[in-house]
Amino acid sequence: MLLKTFGWSFAVTALGLVVAVFYGGWTGFGIGSFGDGKFSGAIRADLAAAAAVVLTNDDRAGKIYELGGTAFTMSDLAAEVSRQTGNPITYQDMPVDQYAKALTGAGLPAAFAELLADTSLAATRGDWHTDSTDLPQLIGRPSFLATAVAEALKASPANNTFDPRG
Repeated sequence: MLLKTFGWSFAVTALGLVVAVFYGGWTGFGIGSFGDGKFSGAIRADLAAAAAVVLTNDDRAGKIYELGGTAFTMSDLAAEVSRQTGNPITYQDMPVDQYAKALTGAGLPAAFAELLADTSLAATRGDWHTDSTDLPQLIGRPSFLATAVAEALKASPANNTFDPRG
């Protein structure tokens, strides 16, 4: 058995960072170099539920699963955060070097900022998306962006003051 999570760790990193920008700073926009790239992120509870199904059913032994939630873009994420917070939020795409500079200006170490910025560009190539339906088939329901945003907002500190404008 192999569980391959598609876009999970980066999508969660992106979701956590962007939601912190949106929710904590109330800046009205999120930034990145994701373009219109799609993410197939899912919340941990959905991934755990899928793993439990696979690990407790002998008929699933030896199979490979690609686990990805319902695809979304950063613009979709901004719209969902806006809907849930009641604040108008937009996503502002920018060149990789400018995104890295904004992250560095927000206090991230340069090497990490450059890594995040470069990795975000991978979304434009489809690196964080899968068409697999394994996750919803295993858990018996879709994995929705709205649920992921609600979870992230619940965990975000209300006093986050990150402002990507510097």
